[in-house]
Amino acid sequence: MPAVTVIVVTYNNPNYLIPCLESLSQPLHIDLCKIVVVNNGEPGSVQVQSPAVKVIDAGRNLGWEGGLKVGLLHADTPFVCFLNDDTFFPFSESLWLNKLLQNFRDPRVAAVGPSSNAIMGVQNIWAKAPWPVVAVRFLIGLCFLVRRDALDACGGIDDTLPGGDDIDLSIRLRKIGGTLICDKNAFVFHHYGTTGKRVHPGWDGLEHQTAYRKALWEKHGLKEFLLTMNHQVISGSPWEKVKDDLEGDMVRSFIQGERIFDIGCGDTKTVPFATGVDIVPDGSPMGGVMNRISHADMVANVFEKLPFDNADTIVARHVLEHHHDPLNSMQVWKAALKPHGGRLIIAVPDEAKGAMIPLNPEHKAAFTRESLKRLADAAGFSTVLIQDSGNPISIVGVFERNGN
Repeated sequence: MPAVTVIVVTYNNPNYLIPCLESLSQPLHIDLCKIVVVNNGEPGSVQVQSPAVKVIDAGRNLGWEGGLKVGLLHADTPFVCFLNDDTFFPFSESLWLNKLLQNFRDPRVAAVGPSSNAIMGVQNIWAKAPWPVVAVRFLIGLCFLVRRDALDACGGIDDTLPGGDDIDLSIRLRKIGGTLICDKNAFVFHHYGTTGKRVHPGWDGLEHQTAYRKALWEKHGLKEFLLTMNHQVISGSPWEKVKDDLEGDMVRSFIQGERIFDIGCGDTKTVPFATGVDIVPDGSPMGGVMNRISHADMVANVFEKLPFDNADTIVARHVLEHHHDPLNSMQVWKAALKPHGGRLIIAVPDEAKGAMIPLNPEHKAAFTRESLKRLADAAGFSTVLIQDSGNPISIVGVFERNGN
């Protein structure tokens, strides 16, 4: 069963609608989504020959919101995507839907939107964002992917407003506790205004903007309206780039003993008194990483037998995912720990937070809390804990060698 219903509302706009639908009907999406076109124009005017597209003739122009309501009557999937008929997904963006859907691995996420060339706010390709994926206070409706249960819980589509329905929906989703995500890793081309300006003279002009902004602040209050419109990115959210080293603080809290080795340390050791171990010698530039110089105290391939033993603690932050045989790596590290109580602290990307192998082309393995626990068991470790690091990327695992 498809996961997403893409609803496209159109009004006598075949020159843009057909390329839009063709870009949607790429083979990668056949099993992932179904497409519903609500025709607000002349009945029978939308001629689409595709089993993946269902055309519904509304019989008259119901407007954008009215068309969405009709489309929702034919949506039985857990996710719904509202899409303008003047959008287009280049072939290079054939994975746009997969990219956006990844964000819903977090149950707090209610809606996600991509970047675009003609769009307001941080979703614009030219707008600066603190991180490619950020939590925001509003999403623009030209490509709005939403959980159906969250949409229903917040009251669905409001077709009484003179505009700003996407801002209204964004506020209502946040009011029920939902998180909105702008994912700039996905992109949709937008021709902008091909229906609105053609059908409604003055659409998105000063008078129109004044009318819908007034309606929004009357509905939600002036304070909420101003906060939403003036501070789109939610600073300090888990999706914003973490400036504090929360992961490092957690790792440091579990370090014990005096013989501490930070393997794969690169240019930064977690604690200054640890012995840094890296394949790149001290003072040498790190390949593929700009402006970073190795601070290793000991040169070694950390995936082979280590040049030390009887360690109290080994720290391996973002190392394990770079090896094709993580079980062997953990066994190699275990052999370098003191037999009774030697501690291994690992930080790895959390696959539950997103697809982590594409995050870095050098990643060779992916982990969840469950898979990391199974790996540690197989390597003969006792698990102390595995928990979220506090940043939007990783988990931290603490393991001990107990005589084996």
